[in-house]
Amino acid sequence: MKEVIAKIYDVFETDEEKAIWRNWLRKQISTGIVEVTFEKKDGSIRVLKGTTHLGNIPINHHPIEGKERKINKDEVCTIFDLEANGWRSFIFDTVIDVRPNLHLKEVNIPNEKDLIPN
Repeated sequence: MKEVIAKIYDVFETDEEKAIWRNWLRKQISTGIVEVTFEKKDGSIRVLKGTTHLGNIPINHHPIEGKERKINKDEVCTIFDLEANGWRSFIFDTVIDVRPNLHLKEVNIPNEKDLIPN
């Protein structure tokens, strides 16, 4: 029998509460490095350390204006995975845990020399 995993969304009762949490998480991701644990579509658990803060993303992976992906922002979060060195996404209602405010020393970054100095 498959183990049932509690998701953060499970604690919210209203769409408004979910929206507030999504906005909080987006803010954390845009201002620093966040560790997000979520359940993938295949049922496996994934831990991603990432950000959308350009100062922590290698220059060659910065978004190109006009080439941004069109996604449903209410349900999906796109984030740069610092350890996989690429853009990834997850669905908000699959998030199990969030650890905000990580430091670069807590992340194994393959191309750290390509980061913009802060």
